[in-house]
Parts: sequence; structure tokens; C-alpha cells
Amino acid sequence: PPLSPGTADAGSGIPVVVSRGEERLGVDFAIQYLSAARVTGTVTGVDGRPAAGAVVFCQLKNSGGLLQPTGLPISTADAAGGFTCPGLPPAQYLFVARHVPPAQPGAASPPPLYGLAEVGVAGQDVSGISIRLQTGFTVTGQIVVKNRTATSAADYSRLLLRLVPLGATAVGPPAPAVIDADGSFRIDGVFPGSYRMAAPAPVTGVGTWSLRSAVVGGKDVADTPIEISGHTAGVVVTVTDTQAEVSGAITDGQGRPAPPVYVIVFPSDKALWIPGSRRVLSTRSSDTGAYKLLGLPPGDYYLCALAELETAIQSEPAYLEQMVAASVKFTVGEDEKKRQDLVVK
Repeated sequence: PPLSPGTADAGSGIPVVVSRGEERLGVDFAIQYLSAARVTGTVTGVDGRPAAGAVVFCQLKNSGGLLQPTGLPISTADAAGGFTCPGLPPAQYLFVARHVPPAQPGAASPPPLYGLAEVGVAGQDVSGISIRLQTGFTVTGQIVVKNRTATSAADYSRLLLRLVPLGATAVGPPAPAVIDADGSFRIDGVFPGSYRMAAPAPVTGVGTWSLRSAVVGGKDVADTPIEISGHTAGVVVTVTDTQAEVSGAITDGQGRPAPPVYVIVFPSDKALWIPGSRRVLSTRSSDTGAYKLLGLPPGDYYLCALAELETAIQSEPAYLEQMVAASVKFTVGEDEKKRQDLVVK
């Protein structure tokens, strides 16, 4: 949990990692009694008129976490565009407004609008905050199909391609990509921030497609974040109907099948230990000790067997670090069928 020793700013907390059975001493901090504040302001649309119905969220600027002192959403703008957020402790905040314009009859739903305002709260009420809505950015690119075994034309409409925001965000992910028949795509309404490109699940129909890479400016944003701060073009997304497979047997010291355990594979490169990483996969072995994991991109990995696995945090660096010493290191090639057995005690 986050703690805030020596500061009244809730966003300046530091993480404290406690392992199972461990006692952490000397985590001391002083309690300060400070007044909570009320923040009020207005939201206006692109045309400068009050944006009635816009939803305003409050986010800690330093931590990226979502603060919910009055629930989520924080406030909804009234007919005059006004919003109120009470009960805020001292901190530096981002107020994020989000508004989805009504769709015109017979037309597709327009992308949402957004607006940002940074506000410092120090125990006194803050008024007069102005948030101006604007359109999001557009990300465009081309899909390339690799190793497609089917002979029929590719049906791109079956591919779900989207940008996934990293960390907590008040505005949520943009809508999935709109893909044309020639494989070109566009994602509208992208708010500023860090994202990964993802195809959430393999798509069946013309073979089974999975995401191989998403390259922009020489960087694979399927694995490492891309900072969106303007319109972005030239993203090359490669999908494939073949995938690597890692399988094997989990045995005890006498060569007998081990009781069912959790098996986790994660990259040896710590820079790839990010939330939702496609390179961190886990499963549970069978009664015969067998396991199988599909879809790992090429690279170097650790393999570890665990009696218990916290799947909600299985990509967290502090959690993975504890497994390294008990893991076996191996390499997976492109589309390789890799066998990797493991002996557990």
C-alpha cells in the first residue's frame, strides 16, 4: 500500500513491499491534521458553450491512481457546465472532463471529447477552474498478415485492435480500431498518455490470428509504451496465424508427476515487466504434471512453478523479482514448439 511519510501530499507516497511472513519495522510517519477542500469550476465544449452532462474525474497527478473521495464519477456538469468536487486532501490533481456528443441519426457515434486542468489543493477551497473540451488524437497505420496458412482473403473485420492505456486513467481506453478492407486502420479519440497496442484475443476465421508486433518509429509498442501527444501515423501492425508453444512436464525429485501447481513464464528483460504484458503468461499444470502455454513472442524467459499465484499482480516487477532465483531460464524462437520440463521440491 502507498504510504506518505513526512508529506501531506497523498500523491507523494512510497511503495512498501512486504513478503509473506515478513515483518517490516521502522516505517514511521507523522500524522498531520489538514482541512479538506472543495474544487469548483466549469466545462465548456469545443464551441465554447457550456458542456452539460460532461463527466469530471479527479486524478492524483503524481501517482496516476484514481482518487474517488465522492465515488466515481466525481461530478457531472450541470446545465451551465458547472461541476463540484468536495473533500479533497492536499495534493496536486488532474481534473479530467470527458463528454460523448450525441450521435446524429444514421451516423456513427462520434469519438468522445476530453479536457484537462491541473489543480493544486493546499487546504483551501479552489474555484474558477475552467476545462475546455477538445477532440482526441488519431492513430493510423497498416496491418500486415504474416504466415497466413489459409488461402482465402483476410477478413480484417474479425480482428480487434486497440490501444490500452498504462496505469489508472479517468478517461478509459479509446474505441477499437476501424479497419478497412485493405488492412489500413485508424483509432480516433485518443487522449494524451502512455499506451500499448494490443489484440486482446486471437481471432478465428481465417486461421487464428495473434499480434506479432506493432512498430512505430522503430519501437515495438506491443511491448513497450508509446507516449501519445499528437496525431500519430505509420504504425505497422503484424498479425500471424502461427504462434510459439511452450510445454512440458512438472515432476518431483523422483521423476513422478508433481501435484498441480501454477506455472508462470515471464521475460528475463525487466523492462518488459509492465502491467498486462503479453510476455507474462500463466497456467495450472494437470494431474499428470503437464502444462502448455501458447503465444509467447520470441525472446528469453524465466519459467517458475508456484503453489500459489497472485494473478492480479503477476506482471508487477516486485512480485516477479521474488521468482527469479527459483526459475529456469530458456529461449523461445519464432513459432517454436519448445519443451521445457521442470523439477520441483
